[in-house]
Amino acid sequence: MRGLLKTLTIGFVAVNVITFALAYLFPVGKGLVDTFSLILFFESAMIMVFGGLLGTFLGRIIFYTPFGYFKARDTTGKDESDEKRTDAGIPLVVLGIILIAESVLLAALSI
Repeated sequence: MRGLLKTLTIGFVAVNVITFALAYLFPVGKGLVDTFSLILFFESAMIMVFGGLLGTFLGRIIFYTPFGYFKARDTTGKDESDEKRTDAGIPLVVLGIILIAESVLLAALSI
């Protein structure tokens, strides 16, 4: 839990700094807050998609490679590989949800 919170905090700060720089350099909306919330919305959507893809592909790679969890099925029933799964993309998906909530809140406050 401590590692997840640290990852989310570092990601949140990094994305907000990058978004602020982009909003300052490339103004799109009426003001800085409008541009910031618009860019943040698109970045958070990309982060969520990347997190989902990372979790899917990394999970398949870990499952199907020789060093992974996929083993020959035993004939008695459940195998160990049925209960194993990876949560590789979950921090990025959670970060994307937090950033979307922030962008919606900023957009609502700027109206």
